[in-house]
Amino acid sequence: MRARAAKGLSKLSALAACFAWLVAVPCQAQTPQAVVWYRSAEGCPDAPQFLARLGDRASLARVAQAGDYVDFVVTLTATEQGSSGRLERQTQSGTVAIQEIRDRECARVADALALSLALALDPAAPLVH
Repeated sequence: MRARAAKGLSKLSALAACFAWLVAVPCQAQTPQAVVWYRSAEGCPDAPQFLARLGDRASLARVAQAGDYVDFVVTLTATEQGSSGRLERQTQSGTVAIQEIRDRECARVADALALSLALALDPAAPLVH
């Protein structure tokens, strides 16, 4: 009886392993997306416009939804004196790096931050898109 039960468990374990492999393979083939918390002032690019600035690397990032763990925070502000932006790299232990950009035009600040984010997402890829 024990031999039959052990043989049954062995088959069940093999089936479970096959199922786990089938499920895991497609997931491993996909590149994980970085999650970006994005906020901008009126007159600055919105989140989809900002992600479009990532060019070929746009598929490597998505805008954060409620409850998501956040990898990067992008903040754009615009005043009469000029625009500024900040790109923060987040980890589970806290903020690791912050880059700040200032310019008269918010679109140029967004371009610079998008370039920095694109390089962080895939530093080996060419910058041409």
